[in-house]
Amino acid sequence: MGIALLDSNTVIGFLDADDRLHRVADAAVRAAATEHVFAVSVVTVAELLTGASWATMTSGRYAVSSP
Repeated sequence: MGIALLDSNTVIGFLDADDRLHRVADAAVRAAATEHVFAVSVVTVAELLTGASWATMTSGRYAVSSP
């Protein structure tokens, strides 16, 4: 048994059925759950709380424009 550190893309993909990474993230998290406990860094929690992820920042939902 080990610790699996999850990043924001994995957490978002696992939780959001509409995310483009949902199927692969869901499979990866479920497979890892049989052998590991999960951890999430405080930086990842902050990203999740602010809605920041590469996919959402560039998709238009939270599009960021350059100055």
